[in-house]
Amino acid sequence: SSFVDATRVSHMRNGELEDIGEMSGFDTQTSTIVAGTLDTGGFLVQIHRAGIIIARPTVDDCTSSQGRGGPEVARWTLPQGYGITLAAMANERVVLSLARGNVVVLLKILSDEETRTASIVEIRRVNLDSEPSCIYYPVQPPRGQRDLLHRPVCIVGTYKPAILVLALDAEPLATLHEESLSSSSSLSAEGLNIPQSLQMLASPSQVLLLAASSRPTLSAPHVYNMGNVPMQLIPNLDARGDDAAHVIALSDRPWKIHFGRNGALDASPISFDQVSHAAPFRNDRDEEFYMFVTDRALHLARLDREKKNNVRAHRVTETPRRILHDKVTGRILVATVIKRGAATDSEIQVLDPDSWVSVLQFLPWRRNYELFNEAS
Repeated sequence: SSFVDATRVSHMRNGELEDIGEMSGFDTQTSTIVAGTLDTGGFLVQIHRAGIIIARPTVDDCTSSQGRGGPEVARWTLPQGYGITLAAMANERVVLSLARGNVVVLLKILSDEETRTASIVEIRRVNLDSEPSCIYYPVQPPRGQRDLLHRPVCIVGTYKPAILVLALDAEPLATLHEESLSSSSSLSAEGLNIPQSLQMLASPSQVLLLAASSRPTLSAPHVYNMGNVPMQLIPNLDARGDDAAHVIALSDRPWKIHFGRNGALDASPISFDQVSHAAPFRNDRDEEFYMFVTDRALHLARLDREKKNNVRAHRVTETPRRILHDKVTGRILVATVIKRGAATDSEIQVLDPDSWVSVLQFLPWRRNYELFNEAS
């Protein structure tokens, strides 16, 4: 987990998280932009503002005070005065943008599991005409759609605003396509429609590029307004396989973006708590989980692929100020504020959660109640 000026590395053991930052090989005194693993077993990668660290810690190294020479195996550092602003990693390659000159750099990571060594090599770079706002390095789409990404590409959002598709096998990096977002329809009181997060959503029949902007919209290329805060898109680990079934969208609440039965884009709320960040991971049994960060709490969750949230609504006419669930009767008590002339008073309603009908209304200032349903 990354903070403003620190990084914490944890090891999960018997359902508990143990801090192993000092023995992980990572720089824990700075924030982390991207962290990930290599296909070669055991190598971890940390990308921070000043460079890249590759480490290969083991459980024994991290849980005992006697390591074996330290877990760090490679380091790539930028020259003085430069810094990394954005980064993305996939397929043993890293794409990053530098703080000066709107430069996008492609790096390759070479690793050897037998010798426990690794190295980082710069392949090529390109100067863009606008500052990058986000970088997305897609993995291969599912079978039947591989012709859509027949060459390695990187997708970059910019403050122009625009979305660029860069060919990573060209020298220098070449722009295959530029999608402008500066049309009059993308202008609003909140400002330009600047892309903040990109993800690819794939099924056996189609592949969509989702772009979350600085406004709470999702475009594909249709526009969906979701929530009231800027959106962040989180991938699922199945994007590496043949069933990239969904992505997570974080706005004022987390959403699951997926294909509906008719093939159209669909969104389902996951919970009603605001999540500031989320990350997918797998355990040693290949079970996929998400780590959700809320206010002062870290949650580990596994999504049910079939179950959906069913939501009911009941209009109480006035603004609710307290809600209480009575475990004995199973009823829900809702306290509201009502206007009575120039003054305000309280009203208490008792709701049946099965029928969602108001069975009792109590007005404390009148010292009486009205019975709506004999079920009370």
